[in-house]
Amino acid sequence: MRKKSLVLVLAFVMMFALAGCDMISGLLGGKTEGEVGTTLKTSWFDFTVNSAEEADSYADYTAAEGNKLVVVEVTETNTSSDELPMGTFDFKLDDPADTEYYVAAMAPLDSSMMPEDFYLGANETVTYTLVFEVPSTSSNFTLVFTEYGIDSSGNESTGDTFKVTLGF
Repeated sequence: MRKKSLVLVLAFVMMFALAGCDMISGLLGGKTEGEVGTTLKTSWFDFTVNSAEEADSYADYTAAEGNKLVVVEVTETNTSSDELPMGTFDFKLDDPADTEYYVAAMAPLDSSMMPEDFYLGANETVTYTLVFEVPSTSSNFTLVFTEYGIDSSGNESTGDTFKVTLGF
């Protein structure tokens, strides 16, 4: 009986070890998926999608024929003691077919749009708007952020992927 219990405990430990970062993050209180209004905690910063909506235009920009815009307001808070390089390249939209959409190639049209590149200071919080141009027939979008970094050996590494369901 004792041997059987030991085997069960070892099996549980192995299952837990092989389950990956998402399970561990979930058990430690970190969420990797959420909806508009949910704060997700990455290794370096927290972010919240405050709002998301479809639009034909934003500021002076109008979507091309057959396209629409997805306008997403995001608040980011640097939770590290280091300045973080950030920008529009950090986020993408996915649809159910796993088609990826990146921020529309345009200069910021107003001060609320996220700059292409910026530094987020230690403990600093900012709120910016991201504007994506997508086919008008696309729907059910998810905003995605994936952790990328350099490990202790100097190699690029990939961490958790965070997903926010936009609800349309």
